[in-house]
Amino acid sequence: MHAAAIGFGLGFFVALQLGPMSLFLIRSTLRSGWRVGIAIGCGIAVIDGLYAAAGAGGATPLLHIQPLRLGLGFLGAAVLIWLGARTLYSALRIRVGGEVPSDTSSPASSANARAALSTTDEMFSHTRDTISSAHARYTPSLLSK
Repeated sequence: MHAAAIGFGLGFFVALQLGPMSLFLIRSTLRSGWRVGIAIGCGIAVIDGLYAAAGAGGATPLLHIQPLRLGLGFLGAAVLIWLGARTLYSALRIRVGGEVPSDTSSPASSANARAALSTTDEMFSHTRDTISSAHARYTPSLLSK
């Protein structure tokens, strides 16, 4: 049981890093509410679990099959191109003022944004204070050697 708790804790901290999926989750939650955020978070967890299961199950040798590797590469490239085109379209639409009112303001969005910004400010403030105190505590001893 102890090993499972350590594994879960380490997995949590690995998954905690801020990446594209985390930013997508945060943005969608702020725009559409916590139910959408929970749904997206569950989807991310399921996909990550499938990736881990595929890796643990020995899917790597499948990538040595050249046609399969090429097909998966093209599929991945197509998905990335689609996501990039959609992001570019959205950015240009907002840049020229073509967004719809629901893109920019909604009661759920503004309330969620205020709560998230407040929490984020507190988190960054705490992190800054922790780093500053650690820096002050350990820097003199490193410089004196």
